[in-house]
Amino acid sequence: AMKDEEYVLWVDSDIIYIPPDLLSVMISSDLDIITPRCTAGNDIDYDRNSWFGERLKPTEHQKRMISQRGAIFVPQDTKEIKHMGDYWKSDPNRTSEFVKLHSVGGTMLLIKSYLHRQGVIFPIEYIVGTDWEHFGYDGIE
Repeated sequence: AMKDEEYVLWVDSDIIYIPPDLLSVMISSDLDIITPRCTAGNDIDYDRNSWFGERLKPTEHQKRMISQRGAIFVPQDTKEIKHMGDYWKSDPNRTSEFVKLHSVGGTMLLIKSYLHRQGVIFPIEYIVGTDWEHFGYDGIE
């Protein structure tokens, strides 16, 4: 259904407040994909799917169980994972508004439309760890 739109904005239905200038800040960043830090309660990161680092991977035994028996592996953070709030807590005087992430969730996400036209989608299956015969174990919201 996209025609000549420059951006696609994804917003979860449970988002209750968006600052009035947020969209213009996101667009002016000129980044291809950008997500704001979404919080809940006492400054807790609400979007736990936006992170930097490597997540826990299944052992070879767990991979066999996933492959042979359809077992479920629940991805977990490692000590090296940084969620968006971790950047602000570790450096409250930071000068940049932006941080590099390895994964973004869909709580609120602005994507340049050309990426969707080139095939970027929200995966419907676990894609991290996928091989030719089996689905992976991570990478789905």
